[in-house]
Amino acid sequence: GACGLDALDAAAFWRAKERARWWTQSHEDRRYMVEEASEDAALWFGNHALDFVFLDGNHLYESIRQDIAWWWPKVAPGGLLMGHDYGVYGDADGRWGVRRAVDEFAAREGRKVSVGMDGVWWIEKAP
Repeated sequence: GACGLDALDAAAFWRAKERARWWTQSHEDRRYMVEEASEDAALWFGNHALDFVFLDGNHLYESIRQDIAWWWPKVAPGGLLMGHDYGVYGDADGRWGVRRAVDEFAAREGRKVSVGMDGVWWIEKAP
């Protein structure tokens, strides 16, 4: 609720899920669409099991910080931890905490944050 997405109805989330399914259909033999809370979903995977993880959940500082902590160990060496809304929308005006959490994590790990279109960010895990 506090990140502002509580105003969306269930249909909006269903449409987002269907778009994600469509964009990843060429890899459906190795894609996982897990409908669980982030912490519970991370338990499905062993450490270093995933080539990349894309985070686009609750955008508040403490939530994204926790998501990063749960998912970073799941990324294989040379893989990518990625996410959305870095420095844009509610993150640009200070309501969220994506940029702050990502930057703090990258600094602790000695890793570079790369940013692309629409606030998509990524951090490569050392090979």
